[in-house]
Amino acid sequence: MIVFVTGGTGRLGSLLVDYLRQRQETRVLDPGNALLPEKVIGIKGDLSDIKALEKGIAGCDVVFHLAGLIDYNADWRKLEEVNIQGTRNVVELCAKHKVRRLIFASSTAVYGKELKEQPANEETPTAPTDPYGKSKLEAERIVGEHFSDVPYTIFRPGVIYGPTYLTYYSKVFRAIQQGKMQILGDGKNIIPFVHAGDVADAMLKAAAYDSAKGKVYVLSGNQTLTQEQIYQIAAQALGVEFKKSYMNPAVAKAMLSISSIFSKSSITAEDIDVLSSNRVFDTTRAESDLKWAPMPLETGIKQLAELYKEKLLEAKKRKYLEYQREMIKQGKFVTSFEKPVPAEEVKQNLQPEQPVIQSPAPVSKPKYFQPMPKPAVTEAAKPVQQQVQQKPQSTTQQPIQQAQTTFFGFPISAPKKQEKSQSQTTSFKPEAGSEKYSSALSRMAPVIPKDAGKEPPKPPPSVLKFQSQSQQPPQQRPAPPTAQPRPQAPVAKPAQGTSATTQSSAGKPVVGAGRSWLDSVLKDIKKESDKKDDTNK
Repeated sequence: MIVFVTGGTGRLGSLLVDYLRQRQETRVLDPGNALLPEKVIGIKGDLSDIKALEKGIAGCDVVFHLAGLIDYNADWRKLEEVNIQGTRNVVELCAKHKVRRLIFASSTAVYGKELKEQPANEETPTAPTDPYGKSKLEAERIVGEHFSDVPYTIFRPGVIYGPTYLTYYSKVFRAIQQGKMQILGDGKNIIPFVHAGDVADAMLKAAAYDSAKGKVYVLSGNQTLTQEQIYQIAAQALGVEFKKSYMNPAVAKAMLSISSIFSKSSITAEDIDVLSSNRVFDTTRAESDLKWAPMPLETGIKQLAELYKEKLLEAKKRKYLEYQREMIKQGKFVTSFEKPVPAEEVKQNLQPEQPVIQSPAPVSKPKYFQPMPKPAVTEAAKPVQQQVQQKPQSTTQQPIQQAQTTFFGFPISAPKKQEKSQSQTTSFKPEAGSEKYSSALSRMAPVIPKDAGKEPPKPPPSVLKFQSQSQQPPQQRPAPPTAQPRPQAPVAKPAQGTSATTQSSAGKPVVGAGRSWLDSVLKDIKKESDKKDDTNK
């Protein structure tokens, strides 16, 4: 048998495909690039792609039509395009290729938020109150119109929960753990939860039973548990105490509308309506025709809570593993938040982000880089060397330490920094009363003569006489003799036609004198010097 599933990559469809692929050939309409399990044939396309739909439906025995747009705030045109027109495309192709059975997934939204009767069943009048419920009711009408060509079975499941829906209910579990979950209304309303596995089981049985042809089935797994009781069961499964607090659903919607202005919330107005509405359904038809036995809601909640704790623990381990990776990079010891984890075990589980570069092996130095051997000491030089080694070091001056280095095999000595001696680092503090203390005070105090305060001695008579003479007024000194003018030497007349420099009667040089004037002047100077020598003798 060959089956074709639309919506096989969704939460309910993926669970149904896991059942089908183990028994018969399974085709799945894949609108994206989903990772399909083994033995599943993926067909790219959506509900508006006629060629993809025909490729999947042709030659099939059963078609499971689960695809649809589940959005209570979506535009009607979008809902009509997907939920109504998409269903029409599937039904027409099923009629064209003579499909043996069509299984269509509708919703209890066709009854509206308030049921006409309690409990409601398949015969209860439908009255959808939102666009999504109206689109599903119209899709049911299209399926019913082709009953003569395509035998169908329609299912109206309630609020589905299960492992594949954990992302939806994890926010409720988190709020219960933190003590922030509030009861909407009085908490005595009944929520029609149904497990996803029970829905898939009912669809598989409807495809096999001929008694299910042309019928509608309501699926709900809860007829007794109230909203408050469901929260208490979940809190007990999580190991926390449920703190009761109540809120009016109208107030909750108002707060949600205000908060949505600033940020997008994970809770919608439809979620508030689902949790606060009181809806009870009768599933007698499905139980009798399909031998359907839903899982008790208390059991399903406990299983889902355990799965939530496992996923939460995995998330913590994943986060801590990243922390361990960083600590290992820094060379620090790390332990797990539950059990000690050896660093070597963590290193084996981690994939290195960058290749480890090993350091190269040490390379031995060539011979010409090795230090040369020290020269041997002769017998004659040994005594001198011993005296030098035994010579005590001076306490006042510390010798400079030598550091031996080599350059291409030749020893080179380089002076190192001289360390300060203790006398240089410590300050001088002599004891009071000692000789060093008194000498230190004498160096610090001003010098005072021994005969201070006594009358000075009288100077000798010679000094007194000199002082008396120095005190007398100074006598006028005689004027120095006036200098007599020198006799002028006779001036020789220049010869005619000469142009030498001559001297006038006033003693100024005159042009026309010549060499004879200079000679006469030198002679006069010599005579004067000779006369002075004679007088001195």
